[in-house]
Amino acid sequence: MGMILNEVHWLFPIMLQLTRLASKDMQLRDIFVPKGLVLEILVLHMHHDPQLWGESVMEFDPNRFAKGMSKVCQHQQSFIPFFFGP
Repeated sequence: MGMILNEVHWLFPIMLQLTRLASKDMQLRDIFVPKGLVLEILVLHMHHDPQLWGESVMEFDPNRFAKGMSKVCQHQQSFIPFFFGP
């Protein structure tokens, strides 16, 4: 049941987009993010990115969650159907 719920939330996240305000200047790889910049995180796009999840991103497959979250995606915060952190 848990795998099915994760799959449904992965394919159809409750939050389609998250908004964050940069609280300090920071460097994200080769991108400089100044303090005060509003960042938009497109959850649906991230959940359907083949680079993070593999080529079967458009298939309903609850078994992808059979070995736990750490074995499913390339980054630990690639699955955010509800929200994460401040």
